[in-house]
Order: sequence, then structure tokens, then C-alpha cells
Amino acid sequence: MGAQAALPFALLDQISLIGTPARVADRLQAYHEVGVTNLTFTAVGNTIDERIASVRTMAEVLDMSGCAS
Repeated sequence: MGAQAALPFALLDQISLIGTPARVADRLQAYHEVGVTNLTFTAVGNTIDERIASVRTMAEVLDMSGCAS
């Protein structure tokens, strides 16, 4: 059993920014509203192209959230 399988989905959902871009943007905004100023982002993907796409998606989500400075 992998580490992810050992954790309940509800916990993963609370501690991770997962979901649609709109949902992640909403979660980023909520973090921003309570004063969070730093987050760690890990680009995911099996290839460099997939990881680059992940970074681009996160940049778009940051723009959607209105939190980018």
C-alpha cells in the first residue's frame, strides 16, 4: 500500500491543492485571506513536458485567484 492510499481522501483534500483549476484558485484565495504568504508547489508529471504543463497550469490558477503579486 502506497502512502497516498494510507491517507483518507478528506485529509489529502484538506492539506493539498487538488481539484479543478477554479477550485484550486478558490482555495488559494482562502489561504491568501487568512494571511498565508508562502506555499510550496511541486510540478508533477512523468516527463519534462508534463512538468512544464503543470507549472503553466499553476501560473494560470494563480492569475485566476487574484493572489499573484
